[in-house]
Amino acid sequence: MIAAKSTTMVLCALALATTTASAQTYVYQFDAASSGVQGNIKVQYAAPDSSKASITADLDFAKVDLAEIQKADANCTGDVTAYKWHIHVKWSSPKTNDKFGMCSLANAGNHYDPTFACGPASEYFQDPKCADKIKSYACNPANYAADASKCEKGDLSGKYGEMKLDGNKKIRMTWTDNHFPLEKEFAPQWNMLLHASCGKAPRVACAIGKKETKDLCLDQ
Repeated sequence: MIAAKSTTMVLCALALATTTASAQTYVYQFDAASSGVQGNIKVQYAAPDSSKASITADLDFAKVDLAEIQKADANCTGDVTAYKWHIHVKWSSPKTNDKFGMCSLANAGNHYDPTFACGPASEYFQDPKCADKIKSYACNPANYAADASKCEKGDLSGKYGEMKLDGNKKIRMTWTDNHFPLEKEFAPQWNMLLHASCGKAPRVACAIGKKETKDLCLDQ
């Protein structure tokens, strides 16, 4: 019995070491009770220290309050059928996901942009380095595929396009990015922010990222 338990513990230790050395997954979890959106966006790295990542969105917008969106932006007069999404760099909410005012510029910051690609919503939009770049910023899937420096690292909808809702107000999509921010760049205040694709793109929901951990050998 002792030998069997010892063997199991060794196997657990080996499994843990393998997991630690393997690529990591980060989960941005949304809860309808907090943000109106249910589900998550997962970022899974292909390998340690790799910029290649798979990004998967599994989201349900059925409980998002259209009246709140219209209150945030009076130009959003109809159903929202798509969302823009970005990595933002600030977090002020006491919760792990939130909505509207708590996703504002003051509370959630702007797009992650360490290379100064300088879109109008870059974290450095007020920096002199961006003064001459903002008007010419042109991040779209075609430009990004040709030259990754055309996009802010956090401008995900610029890189891959908007997320489109299906007939049930759900999104289930996967993208592969060869130039995603490295895992070592990750900061605990990073949040995935969802903008309604209407009017001036009001900020609807936001959620911080957490490293996904697997509890190995809990019964040992």
